Amino acid sequence: MIKYFTYRLNRNAIRLALFCFMFGSFILLIHLTEVSESTLGIGILFTGLAIILNSIMLLILVIHSLLNYKDFEEHISTLIILLLNIPIARLYVNFIN
Repeated sequence: MIKYFTYRLNRNAIRLALFCFMFGSFILLIHLTEVSESTLGIGILFTGLAIILNSIMLLILVIHSLLNYKDFEEHISTLIILLLNIPIARLYVNFIN
């Protein structure tokens, strides 16, 4: 799938989104098997860091897609994949509560 993206920035954004998804899922699984304050703290810290990193990447991607509008489909696909982490994170918060 990563070969679909010709721009290096888009490939890095996909890797960031996949890393945030996998690490967030890992933290959730650990928290569900062993409920403790430390796993909750790590999850909150990671969520805050992921929000900051993904917001910066989203801003960079929007600017990059405006500058390179000829590959609009690739940029939109990257933005959608990056934004899919928002409802997933919200679902994880609902699991914990």
